[in-house]
Amino acid sequence: MKKIVSLILAILVFLPISKTNAQDNPELICSIEPNICGEISSIQLLFNDLPFIIDSESAIVINLPIGFTIPPSIKLESVIIDIDQGCPIYANVTSNSIYLKIRANLKNSLAITFLKSALIRNPLSPGKDYSILVFFEDKSFFIESNQVTFKLPENSIFLEKEVNITTASGWIPKEFNLRLSSELAKEIYYSLDEDPYSLYEEQIMIKNGIHTLKYYGVRNSGAKENVNSTTFYVDSVAPSIKLIDPVDGSFINELNKELVFAIEDFSPVTIFLGDNKTYVDSLGIARIKQTLKPGENKLKVVAVDSANYKTELSFTIFVDLTPPTLLIISPKKGSRICSDTVDIIGKAEIGSVVYLDNYKVKLDTYGNFTFRYIPKAGKNKVIVKAIDKARNETIVDLEFFVTKAKIIEYFIGKNKAIVDGVEKEINPPPFIDSKSGEVYVSLRFTAINLGFKLTWSDKESFAILSYAQKEILIKPYDNTIKIKSPSSETEVSLKSPPTIFDGNIVVPIEFLNKVLNGDVIYDSNEGKIISKFCV
Repeated sequence: MKKIVSLILAILVFLPISKTNAQDNPELICSIEPNICGEISSIQLLFNDLPFIIDSESAIVINLPIGFTIPPSIKLESVIIDIDQGCPIYANVTSNSIYLKIRANLKNSLAITFLKSALIRNPLSPGKDYSILVFFEDKSFFIESNQVTFKLPENSIFLEKEVNITTASGWIPKEFNLRLSSELAKEIYYSLDEDPYSLYEEQIMIKNGIHTLKYYGVRNSGAKENVNSTTFYVDSVAPSIKLIDPVDGSFINELNKELVFAIEDFSPVTIFLGDNKTYVDSLGIARIKQTLKPGENKLKVVAVDSANYKTELSFTIFVDLTPPTLLIISPKKGSRICSDTVDIIGKAEIGSVVYLDNYKVKLDTYGNFTFRYIPKAGKNKVIVKAIDKARNETIVDLEFFVTKAKIIEYFIGKNKAIVDGVEKEINPPPFIDSKSGEVYVSLRFTAINLGFKLTWSDKESFAILSYAQKEILIKPYDNTIKIKSPSSETEVSLKSPPTIFDGNIVVPIEFLNKVLNGDVIYDSNEGKIISKFCV
């Protein structure tokens, strides 16, 4: 018996769900004989506005009761129907639904495999399994399918570059335009380097650097494809290279030196220097050890980037292992100096830099220098250092002793004198001899204020002035002054002799200069004698 049954797929539901089996309904029980016991005139599966499609490997199997027949007309377009008998099949496919008409004696099941081009939409989340229920409108029962996985459509975008050159490292040695196309998608969207997605309308310029392009298509049904991403490595310029330590033309004092280069490039760079090789770090710095020889070293470094562009850099390094010359001319080591300042005079290697303690000393064209040093009283220790272009050093430790000068100001005809700024009484006062015109000052006052010892020898009738292991013998009215030391005895002749005035020995100011080694200035207009002594 033939019977027309209209069935409509009206809804997609999740498992579990309450199920009514065909064999449990008495109106649908058929003979198990091979005769036809029923007929289904049409099956309508509705997939209304579902945003995903089923991939080509997914299948929906609809279990039908034994003995049902399906109209024998169907056309294979967007689906594959797998049945036991090779009956004619007809399918009318739209973007929202598929209408199937099959006439056949089915034993157990009807398998329907949907292709990507079927444009089936799924309102549920992709990547999960669902069952499809087919409802029979006139019989009020349904048939449940097997588990089906709904997925996003595969990405159909084709990328076409203007250039087809790619190095072994994957870098493209030229900027290029990129075109996107698809046979299945009606629209293409892309995002370059995490920018917001844009509708593709014209070719995309891929410039130097590392760029990631994300893209997908939208099918005619409105289904959104999977997002694909492609990363492009582009470097169309040769690397720049600069020697930063030591700089070109430098003098150094090392035979094994680490050379440091600054590199700029879009792709990773390898550095070659002779047989040595190194790589550029993430900061754009390359370091490479190089063995040098004394004297001039002419070198060449080669930088090769991942796009096979090459840059060469030639440079020269001078190796100097000899310390610079340094000579201190004055003062001599151990000298005794009576001065408020000391001129340190010397000569250094031309082109070197000289430091006196922490002060930089200026050299003339020939390496000569003079530095005015402010000493302290007593022992002074100065470190003089010369540093040449290669950073070699020569150090001289200079020691000398400084005595503060004693200044005594005498005033002719006055009983006052000034000693180191302090006014003191002097007797007898300085005077000018009426016969010789010589200026005389008190020997005792001078000796006491200079810290000398003054005694008188009755036997020899002369005064003895003692200081620093020296004895000066002064005999009144005698122009000759004797000076004794442990190692020598000398005589100094004066134009005018010492004499006695008011019971005191007085000496001409010539004595202050020739015998006591004082600097004496006589101001006749002011009637003042300024004397400076180193004691």
